Amino acid sequence: MRNIFKLTLLQRFMKRGQLLEQPFIYIFALVVIAFIFIFGFMAVSKVIKLGGSVEEVEFITKLRDNVNHFYNLDTGSMGEVSLNAPASVKYLCFVNQGTLDKFPEQDALLKTLAKDPNKNIFLIPREGNQIKSYKVENVRGRKNPFCVLSKANKIVFKLENKGEYVEASEP
Repeated sequence: MRNIFKLTLLQRFMKRGQLLEQPFIYIFALVVIAFIFIFGFMAVSKVIKLGGSVEEVEFITKLRDNVNHFYNLDTGSMGEVSLNAPASVKYLCFVNQGTLDKFPEQDALLKTLAKDPNKNIFLIPREGNQIKSYKVENVRGRKNPFCVLSKANKIVFKLENKGEYVEASEP
């Protein structure tokens, strides 16, 4: 009889232990699911950010290709260029070395553009103030700076071979 009592007590204890163990399994599962969502969100945001960078590099590469194309043509050759702009870009600015004219958007922006004499192409964002700058050889703007507004993610301007350089101007 004593053995049966011990067995029944042991069975009751195991059932209580199993009942107490079940909430810990649910809590652990929730924590694992939360980590999966957090790391997934971080990975997706990194991919989106990388996509924006690739878009900018592709844009600048196409701009360089167009400038080189017109630079290698005869003097006086001209044509209209239409480039797909990155979604974050509001203006594409061509900046020549020397004194800057007024820019329609902001005077503070002019000071930023004038700080880096080694860069001549500036991508001005729609939001925020992180201006991206690049160097494209053999290109100048008709005005200083010559800025083109992105309309429907398209930037349209005219390139003309001036002999020693290619000039960007309004179409």
